[in-house]
Amino acid sequence: MLLRREIAERTDHMVAHCGLGSASIFLTERSAGAANLIHLHHVGITEEVKHAYSAAGVFQDDPFVSAMQSGTCDFTDNWFRWDDNRLAPYKGAAPRYRGFIEQYSVDVVAAYVKHLTPNLFLLIGTHTGRAHKKKAHHSDADLRREVDAVANLVMMQLFEETLRYPEAVSALCKTIANHEVSGGAMMRPVANDVNFMLSPREGQIAKLVCAGKQNKEIAFETCLSEYTVENHLRRIYGKVGVHNRAALVSAMLRAAPGMFDAASS
Repeated sequence: MLLRREIAERTDHMVAHCGLGSASIFLTERSAGAANLIHLHHVGITEEVKHAYSAAGVFQDDPFVSAMQSGTCDFTDNWFRWDDNRLAPYKGAAPRYRGFIEQYSVDVVAAYVKHLTPNLFLLIGTHTGRAHKKKAHHSDADLRREVDAVANLVMMQLFEETLRYPEAVSALCKTIANHEVSGGAMMRPVANDVNFMLSPREGQIAKLVCAGKQNKEIAFETCLSEYTVENHLRRIYGKVGVHNRAALVSAMLRAAPGMFDAASS
């Protein structure tokens, strides 16, 4: 999948603004006995390094994904630095990864890892390079803000791409309306996420937001006033625990773990 220009430009800005040497955006899918890697975008990464990371299976050793996949670490904000003590067991069990960063003189700064489905992860890695002695001049707050912005843009595109497939749309709608059948909260793969339950009207509006519709368009399609749509959105944000459209899309991705399977079938 080719990422939109705005995502590439925002990633370039992150690298320059935070004084990084490189950044990587990719998806990794892990299931019993198998792992796949999908490159999305890279800044400052050579083809040789990219090939070594994927072809040699280094990505299967990536301690960031291993920690998140284990379910034993509380990374509720999806973000951790390389020097985080909670990564220690996974770094120790990753000889290929450690050999890889030594061979290519990569200083890992931090990574953002997001469960999209139980076995599918979005990873954004940030690095500096030892060879040119480049040192990051960011604050943690700056870097986290920049990475979050890139992640939200990527997830928005993934969601919109998924909606092109009727099977995926059907899976999402069924998940949104799940409470009508079971009376329960929406299913989601990340245990630490806040449970939420949308009314049928709220589910309809949430779906339209995730399809990229603006309030005026939603009002027209639902025969509601823009004021009423805004009120519904405020309630939706409150239930889901988010503050904007991009964050809502991210939450909906987590709420529908079968969407990517449906899209790829």
